[in-house]
Amino acid sequence: MISPPVPAEPSIAQVADTWFGRMSRLSNASAQIAGSSTGRWHEQRGLKSACCVWADFNLMRVHLQSSLWIWRVVLVIACVALAFSTANATSIVILRAPHGARIVVAADSEFSFDSGDSIRACKIVQVSRDYWTAVSGVAFDDSTHFDSYRVAVEATSHHEHDLDAIVSEIQAKTMAILPSALREQQKRLGKKKFWLEHAYGLDVHEQALWGVEQGNLRLVYVQFVLHRAPFGGFKISSAIHGCPGDACENTASGFGAFLGHHKLIDKFVLQNSDWPRQDRIDAIARRFVQMEIDSEPDCHCSGPVSVLSTDRSGSASWVGERGPACQPPR
Repeated sequence: MISPPVPAEPSIAQVADTWFGRMSRLSNASAQIAGSSTGRWHEQRGLKSACCVWADFNLMRVHLQSSLWIWRVVLVIACVALAFSTANATSIVILRAPHGARIVVAADSEFSFDSGDSIRACKIVQVSRDYWTAVSGVAFDDSTHFDSYRVAVEATSHHEHDLDAIVSEIQAKTMAILPSALREQQKRLGKKKFWLEHAYGLDVHEQALWGVEQGNLRLVYVQFVLHRAPFGGFKISSAIHGCPGDACENTASGFGAFLGHHKLIDKFVLQNSDWPRQDRIDAIARRFVQMEIDSEPDCHCSGPVSVLSTDRSGSASWVGERGPACQPPR
């Protein structure tokens, strides 16, 4: 295990601020030289790749001893978030084996945006030595500087080995800025399209974190639900669930959480009560996400499906081929 940074070194949040500040200035410069909306899309796509190369080059000049995974998290998130704002379409399946032997997470690879464009990137990200996260809903919004992955990186730097405190901080920070991000999106899309994108009473944003804590493999996730309010407005409620915890009181049994789009998964589970015994847990998770990709047009999801398996010792590994930009566990 790599030793944590010494106190004299900058924190993860400070590192992130430095990189994101530089990336943001480059992004603003590109917007000024871009022409039409189509031209802006291609210009920013090119800038995204250029910034990844620029960041890698400058990384060699930094003489700090921070763990390599910290830099990779910051760079991967920056390169994905740089040129785009809101990502909506997602299908994520989280399965916890009986007795917490392992947690398997599967996710599609498509980030779709208000403009109708999309990119492929990894939705399963290691945010500290001990914890991973996956996000569905509003992952990024440039107008409000909302970045759900960055919030998770900062929260894990503030609360080591305390998943409840980490997710509580994520909940508070997200609730503070998510309404503004959604109002900006409503302005861009118009109210009619906005409510088509976000059906009443459904989860508008979900974030899960998992890892080993005091010898137990834990999953904690927070859900944010959008509700209509008078005069065309809206309000958001949120709730935190955990396994072990309120989501699975009987830890000897298996547990499944489905984030984002899961219409076909729900239907399959209702019609096949023996589904946990039909295959290996990682194969089931992959098949469930692929189900949504293949047959649910509202999902706007696409492969490849990334599958990460974490055992009760904290050892994590990708199952099969990794998706775009999915980093090796550290």
